Amino acid sequence: MSSSSLDPFSSEKTDKIDKLLLAYETLENIGQGVVIGRFSSNDNSHKILFQNEQADHFLNTDLLPNIIRPTLRINRKESGVFAIQRSGKAISLEYALFLIPPLSDDTSFVFSCILTDRTNEEEEKRKKERKLKFQSTLNNINASISDLRNGPAILRRILLMLWKTMEAENVVYMGKKGIIFPDEFGEGEQIEKDWVQFFKIGNPYIKEQIPFSKIQSLFEEKNPHILHWEKQDDQADLYFPIYFGNLWSGYVFFSNIKSYWEEENDDLYKLKFLLESYIDRYQTQKQLLIFESIYYQTSEAVLISTYSKETIDIKIVFANPSFIKLTGYSLTELLGQKVTLLVGKCDLVIIEEFKEIIQRGESVGKEIIGYTKSGKPFDCLINISVIRDPSGNITHTLTILRDITEKKKQDTEMARRLRFEIGVAAASQILNQPNTDYETLSQALNQLLIFTEMESVFLLKHEWNDKNENLFVQMLEENKSHTYLGYRSLFIEESWENHNLERWVKLLFDGKIVSGKMESFSEKEQWYFERGVSFLLLFPIVIKGEFFGVLGWEKSNTQFDFDEEDILLYRTVTTWIGHYLERKINAEELNKYQSHLEDLVKERTSDLMRAKDLAESANKLKSDFLARMSHELRTPLNSIIGFTQLIQIPESDSLGKKYLDYIHGSGNGLLKIINGILDLSKIEAGKMPIQIAQVNLQETVKSVIGMMIPLANENNIQIRISEGDIDIQKIRTDSQKLTQILVNILSNAVKYSPSDSIVTVSYKTSENHFEVTVTDQGNGISKNQQEMLFESFTRLPNVDKSEIQGTGLGLTITKKFVELLGGQIEVQSELGKGSSFKVILPNTK
Repeated sequence: MSSSSLDPFSSEKTDKIDKLLLAYETLENIGQGVVIGRFSSNDNSHKILFQNEQADHFLNTDLLPNIIRPTLRINRKESGVFAIQRSGKAISLEYALFLIPPLSDDTSFVFSCILTDRTNEEEEKRKKERKLKFQSTLNNINASISDLRNGPAILRRILLMLWKTMEAENVVYMGKKGIIFPDEFGEGEQIEKDWVQFFKIGNPYIKEQIPFSKIQSLFEEKNPHILHWEKQDDQADLYFPIYFGNLWSGYVFFSNIKSYWEEENDDLYKLKFLLESYIDRYQTQKQLLIFESIYYQTSEAVLISTYSKETIDIKIVFANPSFIKLTGYSLTELLGQKVTLLVGKCDLVIIEEFKEIIQRGESVGKEIIGYTKSGKPFDCLINISVIRDPSGNITHTLTILRDITEKKKQDTEMARRLRFEIGVAAASQILNQPNTDYETLSQALNQLLIFTEMESVFLLKHEWNDKNENLFVQMLEENKSHTYLGYRSLFIEESWENHNLERWVKLLFDGKIVSGKMESFSEKEQWYFERGVSFLLLFPIVIKGEFFGVLGWEKSNTQFDFDEEDILLYRTVTTWIGHYLERKINAEELNKYQSHLEDLVKERTSDLMRAKDLAESANKLKSDFLARMSHELRTPLNSIIGFTQLIQIPESDSLGKKYLDYIHGSGNGLLKIINGILDLSKIEAGKMPIQIAQVNLQETVKSVIGMMIPLANENNIQIRISEGDIDIQKIRTDSQKLTQILVNILSNAVKYSPSDSIVTVSYKTSENHFEVTVTDQGNGISKNQQEMLFESFTRLPNVDKSEIQGTGLGLTITKKFVELLGGQIEVQSELGKGSSFKVILPNTK
């Protein structure tokens, strides 16, 4: 075989078609599809002469009928891009169609078509565009999160950007109540149990069917780094967890986004970092603002100081307004200064102790004496704590100063008050003893003095001299120190008026106290203080409505406070002293009248022995009764009256104060009744004085009713007032005896009335006389029993009131007082219909 026959590219042996076929054989393995064929223009038919493997994938599509055939018919070169579907996937196919002219006049020609799959390039282009778009969104988000003023608004703006960028159907921010921004978001819209939708961006007409079971399971996993996808075809839902530090704050739910966004996970995690970083900074700023507000607005003095372990040098770097106000320094004056400027030299040792404790990283608190800029000392409680950096190293100290000057002052005052009350209790126990001598009284005053701030206490009795001048005779005096010059050193034997103390006399007679430091008195009165007295208290003592004398207190040191509560306590003590003296006077009178009665019995003749025996029996019975009333009733009654003055009831408890007043009033009323019983002997002896004065009948009646209210309330008995003709408002009579008359009658009416009944008190006045009538709904009194009503030691039998206590002297004393005042008492009663007692008394001119 010749060489020419062996050369396949020989022009002599091979035509153009053969050369083309040989050339494209080399393209069998390239990444492009190659198609070579012949086209006949006569019948517009074509024949494929060659196609490589890559071209096989595309010729079964719409490429051949829609692109190649039409192009061949018009006999021109063509190129372009054609989209086809293969295996359900869109493919972008680039084609280039080349025409080879025929070698002769033949009507057919050869064509070639090169096919290039540009699908990946288009996807990469779209992916790049998405990435650029998302990066632009991230840049905008990054710019937005520099604004920390309104977290919810910024978060809403960010989600709106993402909604547009990711082409989501809806974006929903949800969480659990109170997790994040609770004060800004408010309550939110509850959408499932305790899940709340804070806001939603997207189609307002589409209600998202959020799979809460899925969200709950994701929430329980507590994984802050996982984005969860739920895909269906080319769509997907994205669950986007957001954490604040280690605290889960909520989910951002993207619905119906393209599933290709999952390929952008890196960018989505960048977004997650930006959102969490913003929330972290926003929440941190909120906390800093709160701490800053606390720092500036707290009433406690706060300063921050540097700390150096090497030099243990503590210098002030900041102080809040309360600290500046407390110390008087300006901030400029404090900065850079050592904290030792706040303490005196004596407390520098304490500061060194503080440094040692702080060096160990511990906190310290202690009471010290602080000093203001002006050098004024103040009691304060200092607390120093260490401030550490994230590595745990101590960088600063936090010092909190609390001014406790006022608190310590209050503690001192409370201790002083408690000490005085202990003295009052001790004195009351002594005064309640049956003895009524001056030695007992002196012992009580001595106990009181020990527990008070006073230096001296003295008791003066008022007397009239032959010139009808006021004299004050000293009865007792107790001094803490034997060197103290007490009242007795004054040697005042003349009236106080002669010593320029007439103002004091008038105040005391009017029931007022004399008190104050030396400088509060007039110059003509200050001579009294020249023996070293700096503070004086004088209380009037009143017995049976008459001025008896003075209880005085003196102090040589003025370094103490004295307020209204102190006045009340001292006044209470004075009242107890008055009751004790009254009991002493009554005991002396009892002994006097007892002796008188015994003398009368001795004068009886022997032939009247029976009468004498009866008189002696009556006298003994009376003496025993009076002694019992004096000792058994007066002693506890005085304690009750005294302690009711010590009981302190809150101002808001008006009912409690009202009943306490009733207790106190009833106690005093009972004391006066006992005094009346003692006065029974005076009446029999013709020595009972009558003190006529103006009396307001209406007020007297109401006062007596007030005393009986507690007794009436025990059995649910109502006491009503019926006012008759009142010609004059005030009448003239003996007020004390009128009160005792009404108390005796009204107390009997209440005690002998059944439960849920009514007692009526009516009264009327005229120019010449006045009447008071008490009507009850009790069992009534028979005619025979009425004759015994006013006999001494007589009590009527009553089946319904068998437990009623009484002495059997109430109505006896009442009748004697009525007759002593020139009046009369009438009784109207029927069994089963109640009783009516009417007192008629003259209006004494």
